Amino acid sequence: MAGNTGPRTSDKKFFTELIDASLPGLQEIPEAVKKENFGEARRLFASYVRSALKPEYFNNMPYCLLQDTVIFPGETWHQGADRICNNLLISCGTEFQFGDKIDYFANPTFNNYKEWTWQLSRHSEWFILGYAYLQTKDEKYANTFAKQFDTWVKQALSPEPKSADGGETLCWRTIEAGIRMGSTWQYSLHAFYKSPVFTDDMITDWYKSVWEHGERLFNDHRSGNWLMMEMDGLAQIGILYPVLKDSGRWYNFAVVTLEKQLDIQFYPDGMQYELTTHYHGVSVSCYTRLMRVMRAYGIKLPGSFIKKLENTVAFYSKLIMPDFSLPNLNDGTWEKAKKYVGEYIEFFPNRDDFKWVITEGKEGKQPPYTSIALDWSGIMIMRTTWDRDAMWGLLDAGPFGKGHQHEDKLSLLLYMNGRRILTEGGVYAYDDSQIRRYILSTRSHNTIRVNGMDQNRRINYIWKDTDIKKESGMKYSINDTYDYVCGRYEEGYGPEAERSAVHERAVIFIKKPLVGSQPFFIVIDRLYGEKSNQYESLWHLDDESFKLDGLNASAAGINILTSGAEGMTANIITGQEEPEWQGWIANSGQQGDYRPIPTLIYQWNAGNSRTVTIFHPAAGNNCPIINVEASPLAENTVITFLLKNGDRISMDERDYR
Repeated sequence: MAGNTGPRTSDKKFFTELIDASLPGLQEIPEAVKKENFGEARRLFASYVRSALKPEYFNNMPYCLLQDTVIFPGETWHQGADRICNNLLISCGTEFQFGDKIDYFANPTFNNYKEWTWQLSRHSEWFILGYAYLQTKDEKYANTFAKQFDTWVKQALSPEPKSADGGETLCWRTIEAGIRMGSTWQYSLHAFYKSPVFTDDMITDWYKSVWEHGERLFNDHRSGNWLMMEMDGLAQIGILYPVLKDSGRWYNFAVVTLEKQLDIQFYPDGMQYELTTHYHGVSVSCYTRLMRVMRAYGIKLPGSFIKKLENTVAFYSKLIMPDFSLPNLNDGTWEKAKKYVGEYIEFFPNRDDFKWVITEGKEGKQPPYTSIALDWSGIMIMRTTWDRDAMWGLLDAGPFGKGHQHEDKLSLLLYMNGRRILTEGGVYAYDDSQIRRYILSTRSHNTIRVNGMDQNRRINYIWKDTDIKKESGMKYSINDTYDYVCGRYEEGYGPEAERSAVHERAVIFIKKPLVGSQPFFIVIDRLYGEKSNQYESLWHLDDESFKLDGLNASAAGINILTSGAEGMTANIITGQEEPEWQGWIANSGQQGDYRPIPTLIYQWNAGNSRTVTIFHPAAGNNCPIINVEASPLAENTVITFLLKNGDRISMDERDYR
């Protein structure tokens, strides 16, 4: 463990420079400091704090735990609090039994996963202890909290402002500083401050450390969703700690920054520029948490917050699958949309479609559309109805995203027969493991590789602030009979982003069937290469019944019918590690939580090429189409379906564009 000195800020500096000693109850502090009677100064300050806090404001707010990876599955919060009292802690889903004292520099993970140490200092344990204490008034929870705070504040010395960026410090990464100030510390203060263990010394050290957090966040903030969490925390310091002289300056800076970010970070279609379902929610929640505090303490909410946030919340209902889950985009989530929309509904009481999402159709009204295109974020959602047995598809034809990106342009997700049919690798812990590299790569998505190489937008990616107003270039058409969408990938493949080929993918969702009685999806892939390349088309299906018959396949009650180039081969790979990882899915973002799934892979060699793949919700004899025929020449547009009754029906792509 490191030194045992407490907060970096001295008593003299704190009491003479950092607090407003003109406030009633603090006027005697300057005289105590002049006499170097810092014990008396601490007593006076702590007495003021105990009288000035307004728990009736704070504790009446709806509050939620920021992360659920500090609780075991099935464990209640009271059980979790008892476990924490024994110093058995969880970070990033991995538990560790500490001894008598917690070492906040520890890392017990098998591969030195840095996030474990960083996220331990988010102090979600204190939130759980505070909840148990408020419910029971059992001082064992307060004693545990006090010991952990004392250990942390003495070990985790704050860096000088502008002296440590990002991962250079184990306990003062700015994202953790923002989370502590925007959630766990504020809840803990209002839960425990009346306990005997919250001594005069502890209150003074607490406020010193809060000031150090303010300086850290004001001077060393970052960008993206980190900035949202940092400014949420900084603004809450400004509201909840008016005794600090800098509180007003910090609050004004944070609110102005957050107002600007609504235009900087959110596309006009509502999606946050990292283009991930999870971090979209993280960013929006920073506003709503702060708005609750503002409202509780009588501060007028900025009009721009309400007006602009409404569009960002509506984003969820645009994307949801028939089971009300979200699609896992980039480092995203498959979670239910109500988890997110439910946090925001109080600010938009007149939105019946939001109520419809959080009640999963039991109340409110469904959105006034079915299929929808997000022009800026480049996402096309195709659906038959809003019923649970509806068919749904998503094509990602958008930009790379500002952070948490996957190399997956033109990837397709499908939901049929009451379940996900086409899935993808998901999101995994932010380590350097093979599974993490896999889920970031083209290999774990439903798109195309060239010459055994993945897409590589990252190598040449530069974000410009003006990009937030730039449309994706996705082409589409939506009507009652069909949906059409088309996108292109031309940024290159492999380590050097070789421009060996351009991939163009069109999806036609036939809503009013040409044959039979069920809608189905047609996927048309065109590859343009100046020379012959090896192309590899990937389809990930989470279904053990997956069967292959020539180029056609069946799984989960669907048929997959393919027409492609001469010499095309098809194979199913499940749980492969050599020569490269293929056929896996991450169950969660926790280390070690992944499993094999079957992946259908088509391979062929060509220069310019066209392949056509049909995804039909009826399998075997129930499917009216038994084969699809389409010329492999890229310029051809006719597609022919061979029917079970022997008939042939042809269509021309150009009629759907």
